[in-house]
Formats: sequence, structure tokens, C-alpha cells
Amino acid sequence: MTKPKNIKLKYQEPLILFYFEQKSYEEISDILRIPTSTVALISRGKKIIKEKLLLTAKK
Repeated sequence: MTKPKNIKLKYQEPLILFYFEQKSYEEISDILRIPTSTVALISRGKKIIKEKLLLTAKK
């Protein structure tokens, strides 16, 4: 497994749990001890990854 690099840990953890470990939002909430609504960091993390990939592709 390759973890997302150059992304803040608060975005990395939910992404890894969701995509690589197949955890639900509720499970992620329990594991990270954050409210389920905060697990929406997955959306922000995806946006950050997309932006970084686009920047890399333009180089």
C-alpha cells in the first residue's frame, strides 16, 4: 500500500481507512475518535489529491 504523501495526516488517515481498509464512515469515526460528520475530511482529502495530481501532470 502506498499512502498519500505530502498530505496532512488529518486527511491521510480517513482516506486510508476508507479506501484501503474499506471502513465505513461510522467505523472511521470510532477509530479516529471524531464525529461522523467530520469524516467528511475524505472529500477534502480527495480534492487535495486531485489538485496535486493535476499540478504534477502539468509539469
